[in-house]
Amino acid sequence: MKADEYRVWPASDVAVDGEREQWAIFARWNERYEAGTAGPETHPGHGGIDARYDELPLLLAPFRQVPCNARWLVGELRFDAGARRVAPRRRPCLCDDGNRRRRGPWPMRPGVPL
Repeated sequence: MKADEYRVWPASDVAVDGEREQWAIFARWNERYEAGTAGPETHPGHGGIDARYDELPLLLAPFRQVPCNARWLVGELRFDAGARRVAPRRRPCLCDDGNRRRRGPWPMRPGVPL
């Protein structure tokens, strides 16, 4: 089974607040959808349904640009007595110019939150 790869970097409070706001809009729609009171055609991602949801990707775009010092994490699936755990694994950072760079000043160890 192949695990996904992720690029991670520190996020500002503004970026986190915006991402959480967009998620909250989706989560409210999903509750209605799961309850059978909203159909897939009302999903806010279709556009024109929730003005704020439509606005947030534009506001968050600068924060979603991958910086050169972003770290690679690779999900690693392990099965242990029926429990599923995902452990991150680091990959070297290659910047646009192809050079390896230090991964940044923050610690990045499996099991340690960002």
